[in-house]
Formats: sequence, structure tokens, C-alpha cells
Amino acid sequence: IVNTAEKLKLKFFIPCHGNATILGEYTHCTVLNPSDVYRYKNNTEKVLESISILAGHFAWNAWKELPQAKNLNNPSCLVIGRHPVDRAISYYYQRCYSSPGCIGYKIRINDLTVDQFESIVYNQRHALQDPLNSSKVIILDEGMANAMCRVLSGKRYTTGVKLMDSGQYQAAPPSTDESMKLKSISNLNQCVVGLHEQMNETTEHIKYYFPWLSLPLYENFPHRMKLYSDKETKETLRKELYNILIKENYCDLAIYEHMETRFTQQNRMMEILEYYD
Repeated sequence: IVNTAEKLKLKFFIPCHGNATILGEYTHCTVLNPSDVYRYKNNTEKVLESISILAGHFAWNAWKELPQAKNLNNPSCLVIGRHPVDRAISYYYQRCYSSPGCIGYKIRINDLTVDQFESIVYNQRHALQDPLNSSKVIILDEGMANAMCRVLSGKRYTTGVKLMDSGQYQAAPPSTDESMKLKSISNLNQCVVGLHEQMNETTEHIKYYFPWLSLPLYENFPHRMKLYSDKETKETLRKELYNILIKENYCDLAIYEHMETRFTQQNRMMEILEYYD
């Protein structure tokens, strides 16, 4: 998305990925809400104006943070999902395994006790010290339980700049409920859906439904985050640990199943439209 936007000279806001056209420098990954940029920059009143493309780990309605939002109805949107168990495993190795502050530091998941794993699933949140206030931390994510449900429902508990006293940031967010699941699915139905497990097909969907991304770009696109390639999978995770993830991601699992259905519907729609073309 970034490289295509740059080729087409489209103005974009995508934390962690370039943004020379926006800020003139690399935008920090902790900017998880468009308005967060105002905390880190001076004279940024016009930074977010005229944005054509917004992408990142944003909650639903993030585009309403843009100055031009008052003239914008629901935009075209793309959501790429991953099976919640696979996502949780990946999260563990990205955020916990390498972090001295996590009780799973340098311990493989299958070597954890049930109590240890439950504590991580319920409580672990990745956080960084706030550069503007050394006594505070910035919460970066929703952890390993129903993160997709909170984000897609627009009721994200942590927004990137959720400041709390150091030592308190592992407090678990409120439980999700049926209304959040239904809202997430309703919002999802407004978007094109991609699946992490079917990236080749997802790429074709993106090119079809977003023609501006159909330029021939990278035939051998680099895998940027290939870490811990020998980590556990849904199939090799200890059953009692797998069951914990299933229980604590009930909302995300329902959403993912809906994403699979919608992905199949998109396939069918592409076939029909291509037939008539």
C-alpha cells in the first residue's frame, strides 16, 4: 500500500511505514490513532489534512479522526484477519517471549504451566515508556484475548496513548459481549475481507476490489516479520493451552468464521462479474 501510494503520489498516513509525504520522517509505531500524532509533533494542524489512504492497527471509525471526516461518509475499507489462535501464538513470540517483563520470557509456549499461560492471556499488554512522561507507559495493544472484537466494534480499550502508572498497565480490559460481536460483524460487512492464511487469494481480491492497487509491484514481496519460524501452531499447541485460547477468543472466533464466509462470497462475486465482463 505504501509503495503504491508513493508511486501514485497519494497522501497517506500509515504508522511504521515511511510517511515522508506526511511528516517528513518515520512515524512511530505507537501512533495507533491518527490524532496521536499531535502528541509527538509541533505545528501539526495540517499534517492529517487531505489524506487519501489510512492504514494501520486502527480501531473502527479511525478515519473520523481526520480533519476532512466531516465531509466523508464510510470510506472504502479493507480488513485482513488471522485465525485467533495463530494470532495469539504469534503475539506471544513477538511481545512476550522476547520481553524480560513477561513471565514467559525465553520460555516456549508449550513449556508454560496452565496458570502461567492463563495469566499471560488475561493480563499481558505490550507497553512502552511514554517519551513525554517517564513515569507513564503507553499501552500498545489488546493482548491475546478478543483483540479483533474490540477493534472492529469501535470499542478499543487501548488506543496507543492510554497512559497509566508504570506497573499497572497489565490490568485486563473489560470483557467483550454479544453486542460487540454483532457490531463487529456489522462493521465488517462494509469492507472487503482478506485472510492471512490465504494471502495469494487475498492479493487477488485486493487488486480486484481496489484497482489502484493493481499495479505490478512486487512479484517476490519480502516477508517482513518472519520471526520464530519453529513456533507452535494450532495443531502442535498443548490441548489445555489451545482450549484456553479458544475460550478467551470466543468473539474473535465468531468474527473470523464470518470473515471466511465473506471471503468465499467475494470469490463468488469476482467469478460472476468476470464472467459477465
